[in-house]
Amino acid sequence: MITNGSIFNKEIERFIKDYIDEIVISLDSLKKERFEQIRGINKLNEVKKNITRIVKTKKKVTINFTIFKENLEDFQKIIGFMKENKIRYINILRQRNLGRSVETVRIDKILSLYKGAIKIARKEKIFVGIHDPLINRLGIKNHKTICNAGKTIIAIDVNFNFKPCPFIDNKIKGEFREVWHYKLFKNTKKCV
Repeated sequence: MITNGSIFNKEIERFIKDYIDEIVISLDSLKKERFEQIRGINKLNEVKKNITRIVKTKKKVTINFTIFKENLEDFQKIIGFMKENKIRYINILRQRNLGRSVETVRIDKILSLYKGAIKIARKEKIFVGIHDPLINRLGIKNHKTICNAGKTIIAIDVNFNFKPCPFIDNKIKGEFREVWHYKLFKNTKKCV
């Protein structure tokens, strides 16, 4: 289950306990104004409280941290929040232009954050998932790029074009069943 964590009640708690194995929560900043700028909602305090409550369900909790120009220095604080709440998993994602971020992040800054994140992860014993083929440019040994293109993720645009990868523009058409079962994704699942 992927959520922004802004709502958590008894009904959601029961649903999580009965049906969900992992909860992935988007958390890009612990600064109220920045959080609102990035996520478009003014609910940072609620999200933090809800994350604490979700952790108590004893399900696997993963934080999704999307890199924006505005939040580059927030990563370390997110790791601190994770440690306080005994969260061991974080995914780092690269920004997609959704209109709320002022500028995209330069590739060298992204690579620097990835390198620092891996160093912190090793020190803090936190699993860092980096869902970006750019990580291969660092040449880091014993770190695999996680690529779920066409495996556990699929993007569908408004014209029903399917994309197995959010970073590569490789739209294909076809019946969902065919696409999901790799008949049409066979040649498009390769990461750059």
